[in-house]
Amino acid sequence: HSAMNAALAYTRAEIVGCLDADSFVEPDALRRIAARFDNESVAAVTPSIKVHDARGIVQILQKAEYGLAVFVRNTFARMDALFITPGPFSFFRRSVIDEIGPWREAHHTEDLEICLRLQQHHKKIVNEPRAIVHTTAPRTLSQLYQQRVRWTYGFLRNAADYSFLFLNPRYGVLGMFILPMSVVSLLSAVFLFGALVWNTFAFIVQEAVRFSTVGFASSAPHFDVFYLPTNAMVTTTLVLLVLTLALMSIGKRLGRDAPLSLDMPIYIALYGFITPVWLVGALYKALMGGRVRWR
Repeated sequence: HSAMNAALAYTRAEIVGCLDADSFVEPDALRRIAARFDNESVAAVTPSIKVHDARGIVQILQKAEYGLAVFVRNTFARMDALFITPGPFSFFRRSVIDEIGPWREAHHTEDLEICLRLQQHHKKIVNEPRAIVHTTAPRTLSQLYQQRVRWTYGFLRNAADYSFLFLNPRYGVLGMFILPMSVVSLLSAVFLFGALVWNTFAFIVQEAVRFSTVGFASSAPHFDVFYLPTNAMVTTTLVLLVLTLALMSIGKRLGRDAPLSLDMPIYIALYGFITPVWLVGALYKALMGGRVRWR
């Protein structure tokens, strides 16, 4: 936020933007972003972000995640419901920044706060999916955890600061659906993770008691397709997995990638198990008044 505000003193340009130090853009990205400002009602434009040179399972997993994010960002923009203008290559109309005020520290997520402030003032934020930005994703689980704790913590704290947007019909789909569901989804993921840990612990204890009583079962395990679970939870999970793959494929097409790739099943297999870890960490920090760091 301080770098962006300092830079404003060195330019009188009507369109200003930012680019993270770990990111770079494709040759036509700036032209595509600038063209969207031909509409005088547009206050900000966001790009599509892709992971550059993904190596190792942690970065490959994020490559699929960013593909899904391309679809989500474009869809939210069509509903006037964006709540993040990402640091890599988002652009703003200078006169609007002068009107609503400069960037703020915003719990180390200034790109989220300024977007919420734009929405507060009913400014139009659009997405240009053909403006491609390549970013370097965290390489290790430790780096990923620290980044995502900061992101989630920033969302929670800024959501508290802008709580008047929630369930407020003046802010349309953003206020009535997207923001509330984002918080509900986060809390649901934490709850389900806790339930999974508890049920796993209970199963281990149950099996330990059974073994101490009767030993190993004498009959060999066998598989019968007739006994596959078909309850509502399993059916819903399968539908959500298929839907996630479909939306991820659309996002990849929007970002000029192949619609199907190996990173997609890796995401499906692993993401749900590691996401709750940083959600719990961020929620704890937000509730206990903790702090987060950039590095």
